[in-house]
Amino acid sequence: MKFMSSSTLLALGMSLGAHAAEEPANVSSIAGIYSSAHTIKTADTTIETMGYVEIDRLGRISAYEFQSEGAGSTGSGCYVLARGTATNAGLQGRMLTPGISPMGDAAFQTIAGDGDLFGILADRSAGKDMRWFFHWGKPNSTVTIVGSHNVVNAAHQASYSISGPALTSPTPGQLRSMLCPTE
Repeated sequence: MKFMSSSTLLALGMSLGAHAAEEPANVSSIAGIYSSAHTIKTADTTIETMGYVEIDRLGRISAYEFQSEGAGSTGSGCYVLARGTATNAGLQGRMLTPGISPMGDAAFQTIAGDGDLFGILADRSAGKDMRWFFHWGKPNSTVTIVGSHNVVNAAHQASYSISGPALTSPTPGQLRSMLCPTE
């Protein structure tokens, strides 16, 4: 007997209760570099975070954050891979695959690091703004985001943010030149 992966079962289970949509054909259509910049407000401070999400032609995600970012930091001017509780760290190395969102829309999606579902809706006919979703794995727990500078805060101090359309600058090569030197 063959076993299905948990993400296949999740996508299958969600699609059974939703209206019929066709899976998008090719994840390479969303390959590019996207901004993950968003505003964080605390009681006495507002911080504009800086970061990028790169999606390669196979759908692999790499998330980058500005090194030493924060209210008391001057930063180093370079980027590092997002880790720990950094925005999009739960997407690091994940693969987007064609599927059907919990709302029944064609999407490119993956299981996030905290076991929830992150996805980018494939239909761009509504405009050039990226539409993405985050699903907490419970009925009626899906949020759809349109526009830029948005963030979803999930469990375990995880957060997710991506804005589209894909950026023309930096290019993948320019982004590599902006990475912090490794020691």
